[in-house]
Parts: sequence; structure tokens; C-alpha cells
Amino acid sequence: MKHLMLLAIPMVWILVGCDDGEPQPPIEPAEPVEPPQAEVEPVSLDAATAATNAFALDLLRTVEGDDLHLSPVSIAAAFSMVAYGARGETHAEMLRTLHLDEVPGNTAGGFAKLTRSSDGFKLSVINAVWAAEDLQIESDYEVNLQLNFGVGVIPLDFTDPEAAAERINSWVEQTTAERITDLVSPDSIDPDATRLMLTSAVYFNADWQQPFEKESTFDRPFATPGGAVDVPRMHQTARFGYAKLDAAAALRMPYEGDATMVVLLPDEGESLDAIIDQLDVSKLDAALVDQQVRVGIPKFQTRFNTSLIETMKSLGMTLPFAEGADFGGITTTETLRVGTAVHEMYIRVDEKGTQAAAATALGMEATSIPPMDMAEFIVDRPFAYLIRSADGVILFAGKVSDPRK
Repeated sequence: MKHLMLLAIPMVWILVGCDDGEPQPPIEPAEPVEPPQAEVEPVSLDAATAATNAFALDLLRTVEGDDLHLSPVSIAAAFSMVAYGARGETHAEMLRTLHLDEVPGNTAGGFAKLTRSSDGFKLSVINAVWAAEDLQIESDYEVNLQLNFGVGVIPLDFTDPEAAAERINSWVEQTTAERITDLVSPDSIDPDATRLMLTSAVYFNADWQQPFEKESTFDRPFATPGGAVDVPRMHQTARFGYAKLDAAAALRMPYEGDATMVVLLPDEGESLDAIIDQLDVSKLDAALVDQQVRVGIPKFQTRFNTSLIETMKSLGMTLPFAEGADFGGITTTETLRVGTAVHEMYIRVDEKGTQAAAATALGMEATSIPPMDMAEFIVDRPFAYLIRSADGVILFAGKVSDPRK
């Protein structure tokens, strides 16, 4: 099977006791509890988008590595799910880091809007909460999980780490169309301390509006940090959003359903990290203009995983991981902290995709611009990408210094 764009992004949170005290999940969640009588006004789509995009750029600038792939909306939603059970300064610190401290309303309602599929692409976000069988969870927390995330609490025996990991991994494998199979290792589960695990899996699959012809893919040089290597590069000439920025160029390519990929390519000799540090999404949107562009972009397929704890600490979120964390909204019978926050993503970009949907012919007509004046966007050196919804939210972001990895 070939995929134009396929991402699977599971994330796992493990809360441990402190020393002072499409795809469908294979396991049915707990029975829903009665929702509260008063409904909370959801946060606006614009507010949720602005908060998620600001957090996305924070992540892209902070996570270390020349090659990285992240789902900011997945990570933000997972942190939001945990924040519902945080109290006091722990709660306030989480909201500040997520840029949600000045956003009124129900943050989960806004994230739900950000993760909608369309007729042209598949985007599904599936969450699960796994609790030790003897953990006494606050009923209000269960209400919020059901009302805002559509999940119940699944009892799990963490005293048998191998069986617990197998059960969770089976869920992850099924929700990510078998793209990720071993997210949780038995070693990550402490039979004496692990009390709660929260998992969030994201699956995205989309076709280009204007597919690349397979016959136009050739091996071409790509300048990696370790030297030039040959990688498969896809080629086509068509009408795309293009902008020449200070020290970089940008290309916007649409998917069916109006999601887009924006590729940022530094000028020769310029730093990719410096371009990302200066990136302003609103200014980028204003600069992109549809025009005829001669495009060459590498095919790539990769898997990326990382622990987020040090990243979040560097962004100002420290209390949730400390002994003094306050998750009294989850349980009042024990003290909890976040012991593990793991994020894994699979991505594959190629010419066409698996869906049989007809490609849109928009903008395929030749223009009167002479070939010598046509914009050229040849990705033969490290680049960054943003995958955005039709509403502009950054669903996925990454940096690629070697398409072979």
C-alpha cells in the first residue's frame, strides 16, 4: 500500500504515586457517567488555533535534533486531558505552557474542533485512560473525560507490567492502523508505583490535490549535515502557494479536503533553526501567493519517538513532574505526578496515496509566465514542514535533515 501522507502519533502519560504517598480501540471504555447539568461554553476555534500554533512553534524550537516529527495538537490535547485533573499552581503552570491561560471556556471543546476529518482526508484522535484497579478516581474527573474527550476509565493491573504493556500496545496498534506496535515497554511500568496511564493516538491520511507522477521521481543529491547523499525526489510543475522570505522560501501544497503542507526551505548557507526561530505563521500566510512553481521535494518515511519531560520543563512546565504536583482533581486518596510522557510518530510522504478519490484539477492550466520567470522550489537541503488544517491549525510539524532516516 502506498500513502501520500500517513501519520500515526500515539502519546502515553504515566502517572505514578509520589514517595510521600476509523481505527477502533480493542478495549471498550468504562460506562459513561452522568454529565453535569450545566454545559460549559467551548473555547472558540480561533482561540484554540492560536494557542495550538503558538505551542507548536515552541515545540519545534525546543525539541532537540536535526530530524524530528511532532503532532502539537495531539500533545496539547493530551496535556489538556491531564490538566483537567490538576489543581492550584500545577494547573496554572500547565495552562501557561499550552498558551491557554488567557483562553476562556472549555479547552477540550476547542481541541475537538481542531481534529475534525473532512471529505478529503482522514484525521482521527482516540484517547484512553488506564487506571490501577484499586485507584479511587474523582467522579468529576470521570465526568470531564467523558464529556470533553469521549473516554472512560479502563481498569488495568499494573502489577503485571508485561500484560499491562501488551494490552495498551494492542490498543495503540489498532488505533494507528498497525503503524506503531510497541509504544509502551514493560520496563516503563513500575508495578509498585504506576497508578494511571493516559494514551492519545492520532491517525492522519490524505491525498494531494495534485499528485506527483511516479515516473517523475528520480534519485537526486540532498545535502545532509554529513555530506551529500542521493535520495528519491518527486517533481512536478503546477500552481502552488509560494513565497520568497528573508533568507528562505516557502511552498504550500494542498491535500484533498483542504489540509495543506507548508515546506520551509532556507537559502543556501542559511540556518534552518534560525528560520524557525523567526517564523511568524500569520506573516507567512500573508506572504504565500498562488503561482506556477517548478517543484522538487524528497520522498521520505520515518519514525520518531521522544520523551517530552525535559522539553516541557524547558518550556516552563515543571510542577506536574515533581513530587509536589497537585492532581487532586484526579484522586484525593493518593498523591500523583507525571512519571513518563512519551511521544511517537510515523510519517510517510510519497507521490499519490491509498485513496481512490479523484484529484482536483484546480490550477493545472498553464499560465502566460515564461519558463525562465517561473518560481523554482527544489528541496535539496534540510527543510521544515507544517501540516495544517483548513482552519489553519498546525496539526503536525517537523524538521528533516536526512530523508533516509
